[in-house]
Amino acid sequence: MGTYGDETFWGRIWRWIVTPFEYLERAYFRVMIMLRYIPLAWNDQDWDWAWILRMMQHKIRRTRICIQNHGHHEDSTEICQEMKDVEDHIQRILDDDYVMDNLMEYHKKYPPHFKSIINSPNSEMIHPKASPEDEASYQQASQMRQLLEVNDWMALWIKIERNMKKWWD
Repeated sequence: MGTYGDETFWGRIWRWIVTPFEYLERAYFRVMIMLRYIPLAWNDQDWDWAWILRMMQHKIRRTRICIQNHGHHEDSTEICQEMKDVEDHIQRILDDDYVMDNLMEYHKKYPPHFKSIINSPNSEMIHPKASPEDEASYQQASQMRQLLEVNDWMALWIKIERNMKKWWD
């Protein structure tokens, strides 16, 4: 009797029997991969820039888990650590929690409030007058927040650019 791939009569019969099962198995794994993305797609909004980062984080996480479980790479522990660092970096950007303690403390001390303008749909935000030291501290925290955020974005893209090609073979 011929084995799979033989061009004999029995080989063709065997291939005719086995091929549909191979397609079913492939289809099953494709469907399972698609199901993993449903929670991400469900929370998507067209205006949401963070969704792109969440999708990238999800893909990197899934790939890292696959490499950890199956060891496709020669230096898989190093690659998994790089991927984990990028995942954490993306999470830090998504959290958007740069020096929030300083800013929240300032807003507790000097809470803004809205002043309604009569017969106008517009309102303006009024900030109580802060002491010069507190105002300087607030400005410094705001500048630090902007600097940290810009640095995080740049560092994220540099890490991805340097490492991405070696993550996927």
